[in-house]
Amino acid sequence: MRLRHSTCHKFERLLNDEIAAGQQFDFLKVDALRNQIITPSPKRALGYAVDHPLTMYDVVKPSIDILSKLRFIYLLSLIEAFGKEYIANRDSIPLEDVTRTLNSQQSRWQTIQAGVLSST
Repeated sequence: MRLRHSTCHKFERLLNDEIAAGQQFDFLKVDALRNQIITPSPKRALGYAVDHPLTMYDVVKPSIDILSKLRFIYLLSLIEAFGKEYIANRDSIPLEDVTRTLNSQQSRWQTIQAGVLSST
């Protein structure tokens, strides 16, 4: 199977889109949220003094801070999905059977102490 296989192309696109979203769109969201000033009435409802400077970014900062961690987890999931789909296509097996195929391979890897196959 060539690296230009449809599976490779599909996941290349998914990974590039996710990385671009993390680099560009999150920045734009944060910038927009920093420009949204909270008015006095919501400040009171949130428990802030009316004269306290407050933006939407300040309110949702904990959620924004976790976005990069969630994106990283999603990227790892995409890489794992790519590996499984690539193996399924390469070996012409159903996607559901990839885990079983990998389990036997991992058992073999655990008995090898050195070399390329010595790590899972």
